[in-house]
Amino acid sequence: MTDKEIEDGIDEKKYSGSYLVPLDKGGDSDTDHGFLPNYFVPTEYYLDWRIASVKGMYKEAHSDMANPEYRFKNGITYSRTGQYAPTFRISAGGILESKSCGIFPKVYTEFYILGIINSKLARFLIKNFIMHTVESSVGTLPTLVVPFSDENQRRKVESLVTSIVSNQQKDNEYDFLGNEQKDLDALVYQLFNLTSEQINEVEIWFARRYPKLAKYAYIKPKEELVKEEKKKVSAAGRIKELIAQGESKTLEFKSSLKYDVDKKGTPAKVIEHSTFKNIAAFLNSEGGTLLLGVNDEGVIVGLDETDFTTFSGKNKRDEFLKHFDNLVQEYFGNDFTRKFNVDFVEVEGKTICAIEIKERAAKPVALHNKEKGEEFYVRRFASAKALTLFESLNYIQEHWK
Repeated sequence: MTDKEIEDGIDEKKYSGSYLVPLDKGGDSDTDHGFLPNYFVPTEYYLDWRIASVKGMYKEAHSDMANPEYRFKNGITYSRTGQYAPTFRISAGGILESKSCGIFPKVYTEFYILGIINSKLARFLIKNFIMHTVESSVGTLPTLVVPFSDENQRRKVESLVTSIVSNQQKDNEYDFLGNEQKDLDALVYQLFNLTSEQINEVEIWFARRYPKLAKYAYIKPKEELVKEEKKKVSAAGRIKELIAQGESKTLEFKSSLKYDVDKKGTPAKVIEHSTFKNIAAFLNSEGGTLLLGVNDEGVIVGLDETDFTTFSGKNKRDEFLKHFDNLVQEYFGNDFTRKFNVDFVEVEGKTICAIEIKERAAKPVALHNKEKGEEFYVRRFASAKALTLFESLNYIQEHWK
């Protein structure tokens, strides 16, 4: 339709008698069966959009004919009033009625936004910190924070929402709360960096606020939370114990992955090579642990003020891991399957990256060096040693029979 038709209505003769347009109007909740009108709810309402009809609506005392620029646009609509409001869903691309509002994302896709705002955490924030009543007015929702995410995280959210919509198209009352919503909530908790205790608080609130939906609250017993906390503490404790042992045949310290901590002008590639030659040496020997963020003297430097400052994204750990994976491919090749664990551990308020190689690789591992060609490293005492071609052949014959 033209802008004039969008604002003033259409000539039915021009469109061979077609003059009905969809009206975005929310569906009913059916909490006895665990259904909320979220994600995809086909509209059952239509408006007569002939010129005479539109002119009559403009004259109505309580007409809601404002904002013509948002008519017939794809986006998100939501019902703002009711015990279970707000409920967010894909718009029908028609007209918004007075109690059904529109959201038109400019940065992220509609499916990503839907995944965030339909989460338990978003509902918790809206009801406790934005609107405390059954009403969620238009002007208040912009204060809800949508977290920054990388492409991989966005795709995960969008994929789950796509799955929900696909299932709802087959079955209007599809039980998404008992299926994809659980994974979506977990992703949103992760994006907001919530602790286990904070997640439990949101789940408990959800069960109390919506008792008919309590079966969809995943509450952990206090004992389980304590175990998780102890596990975190033990990880930091284990790293401290390793540091206290000092470097050895199975333990190496590196201040950073690529950052020049000593400000000597050392190129990042040289620092990265040093890290990966030690990984290769562990893979070709008996395994071991490499701690990034600890200097040669066993002092915890951390990555927060070193490597993390070299990445522009907000999720520094994720940026670090993506760069690390690119280096794995560069130094070990496309056919290399990661044979070690990479974890971040908080020790004394600083982030350490622990790379653990549990045992010798199933076959010899060569390190690709663009300048020197392939290199072969093994672990000797407390350092990585490069072997000559003859030494490498003898070592391989002895250790891989």
